Amino acid sequence: MDIQYLRTKIVHCIPIGTIFNNPGGGTTTIHKYSDNKLFYIRGKSKISMSFEDIFNTYTTFKGTQVTTNDLKKYNNHFDSKARKPSGHNCNCTSLFMILHRIGLAEEIKKFGRSFGTVFY
Repeated sequence: MDIQYLRTKIVHCIPIGTIFNNPGGGTTTIHKYSDNKLFYIRGKSKISMSFEDIFNTYTTFKGTQVTTNDLKKYNNHFDSKARKPSGHNCNCTSLFMILHRIGLAEEIKKFGRSFGTVFY
């Protein structure tokens, strides 16, 4: 699998307007796609995540159990409290839901104080 295949699979399997129920409450709505990013709405915030980040994160953790804490340590893009640059904690569970929807991860589970899944 390469990044273009992943992008195509996401866009095909998750149409604009798809609503995910977040495991911690609230919803995530797929807002739009560009060549390089997907954009979603969480609460009143519009957030983006690059296909490159999705691809690199998936290939790094493929075949393992991954938690939100693991993602925050791996890349600042997943951590609202990170510095230079900071990202969004919502990207963690959004990534999990996206990968689950396209068949690359299990359903999200609660692991102590964080959420997690297994990447296939």
